Amino acid sequence: ERRSSKPKITQARHRGYRVYTTQFDHVADPYLTVHNILGPLSPELRQDSHAQWREFQADSDGMRARLRLCAVQTAARIGASLPPDGRNDIVVSLLLDHSGSLRNRPILVTAMAVHAALECLNILGIRAEILGFTTAGWKGGRSREKWVAKGRRPGPGRLNDVLYIVYRNAADRSPLNTDMFRTMLRRDLLKENIDGEAMEWAERRLRARRERRKLLIHVSDGAPADDSTIYENGDKYLPRHFEAVVQRIEREKNIETGCVLHTSLQPPVFARARKCESVETLGDELLALIEDMVLNEIAMVRGKSTVS
Repeated sequence: ERRSSKPKITQARHRGYRVYTTQFDHVADPYLTVHNILGPLSPELRQDSHAQWREFQADSDGMRARLRLCAVQTAARIGASLPPDGRNDIVVSLLLDHSGSLRNRPILVTAMAVHAALECLNILGIRAEILGFTTAGWKGGRSREKWVAKGRRPGPGRLNDVLYIVYRNAADRSPLNTDMFRTMLRRDLLKENIDGEAMEWAERRLRARRERRKLLIHVSDGAPADDSTIYENGDKYLPRHFEAVVQRIEREKNIETGCVLHTSLQPPVFARARKCESVETLGDELLALIEDMVLNEIAMVRGKSTVS
């Protein structure tokens, strides 16, 4: 996953949704590729990014230590109910919204929460994939420039350059490397969020996996937003597509879905959702959702046994 590539976008699954061009889209690793796409940071943004990275490493408020303990306790509870052969047949994908609303404390807490989730899954031997999604630029990027140059056809569809990041591939069995969080905390990474297509991308990656149970967890501020796309297609365009994608995946039941919302203000799109009363509880809610979803099959079997 070290090379930038063009993600294969499914354009015909949902009536009325289309993509103007995928020419400027990227799938990137969190190291050289992302930095090549975004370019060098300004001195001010570099200072901000380094400050957050130092805070992540220092754990000055003890959040990482507390979440690490929660991760160990969560893994112990799951392990007590789920034998090793059951864990080997599960893969978990965490899909992270990288929208501008998550700047500063929210993205720092997100990094800490994801680190704790990875530690929990690693203890259990459950394979995990960490994905991020954003846009490569503001105001439509090169996609909008091309659309303008071609005559501004009305209703162009998605009109920005998506940037997908594979922080950790599910096939990766190497020890956890916190360097990926340094990229996650890069200040200029957080831009627009086009959730529906990101869900489809994460879904395709999971479908290619051999594990019987595939869990997809969306960590988000709750609402797709891309000014360029919304301005040319209407404010319901992205939310409608996002809702349609989630409903289809949940209806097909091949992949188990859930979400953690950074805020309690947004209504959840997913049937299984947890809301954070404050950003500080994100790690707790994410670990609780992982436990709930991993043990869901056992809970269903026990429920049927009780009824019978």
